[in-house]
Amino acid sequence: MDRQGILASFVSGASLKELSNEHAAKKAMIREYLVNMLGRRRYLEIAHSNGGKAVARKLAEPGYRLEYLRKMSLRVKESLGAKMQEKAFRVAWLAKARRGSKSGIEKLRESMKDLQFYDEWVDKCRAAGKTSYARCVGIHKASPDARRVWSTLGLKRTGKKLTGPHGEKMYNRLEVSVARVLDRLGLEYVYEKILAANNRNGFLSVDFVLPSALNLFIEATYWSNSEEKIRELRKKWGFIKKQHPNARLIVVTEIGRLEEYRALAQIDINVFTLIMLERHLIDAKLAG
Repeated sequence: MDRQGILASFVSGASLKELSNEHAAKKAMIREYLVNMLGRRRYLEIAHSNGGKAVARKLAEPGYRLEYLRKMSLRVKESLGAKMQEKAFRVAWLAKARRGSKSGIEKLRESMKDLQFYDEWVDKCRAAGKTSYARCVGIHKASPDARRVWSTLGLKRTGKKLTGPHGEKMYNRLEVSVARVLDRLGLEYVYEKILAANNRNGFLSVDFVLPSALNLFIEATYWSNSEEKIRELRKKWGFIKKQHPNARLIVVTEIGRLEEYRALAQIDINVFTLIMLERHLIDAKLAG
């Protein structure tokens, strides 16, 4: 093993993987040598710098950059969504957002007094509006089959980080918990079942469908905007009932959102917590 060559290459930006391949040595051995030569602190500084440079090189590739941005966006969204479940964080976040919005509006109003800035702002807004309109028209003028393909691809591409009891990838912890309840009770289910619908996409998806005699459809949500979510679920429920007149819909949410969801739901939409869902399903099985 060319120790001096390894040290020089590492300082110049080579990664442990590259050094391992080049010198036919294990990464652990190379790491130990570099730490001994440089000291742990200096080794970590160079390693972090090399990692950053490697990512910067990859980001120059358009395909890698788009995928990297997509993954980072999903991670930030999921992390923020989890934190927003905490009331203290949510209140602080909204207060900060209001201050930022107010400050931004005041700064914009001040900048608008400059005629050159005002003209440039109007031109940019006009150009952005035309671009947005062209994109939307392109989607809405497409055939129902094309929209269906785009939408189903969107479902597949949306990040699913969690795993259900049968190895299926799921969006959030509440879906996983519902799946575990169903599995524990020995109830077969279809996750994210696609149903034909007379809507813009030509289809809709349901979180859980129990194809047994229970004829049950389950949606799991803890969306903070309960009014908007219930409005969406009512539309979905209308399409489902046309195909399955005897079907029943259960919305599963967290205990803290139970009452607000119940207050907004229709009389034929049951809103349960996980514990309530399990009790209801046990009673239904016993009755059956």
